[in-house]
Amino acid sequence: MTERYLTIKILKGINQNRTLHNPLSVHSFFIISKKVCKKLNSYYEENYEWHDKSFRLHQN
Repeated sequence: MTERYLTIKILKGINQNRTLHNPLSVHSFFIISKKVCKKLNSYYEENYEWHDKSFRLHQN
C-alpha cells in the first residue's frame, strides 16, 4: 500500500468520523508516518499528532 493511498483512506476515515474526539478511532489499525501527519495538519488546519504508532487529534 502506497503512502498516498493510505493518506486517502485516512482522510476518508476522518471525514466519516468528524464528531468523535479521536476521528480515527474506527480506523486505529492504520499506521502512518509523520510526513502524512504533517499533510493532514495542513489539510485540516488542526493539530493532529503522531502517538504510539497511531494518529489522533490533539486536544488543546
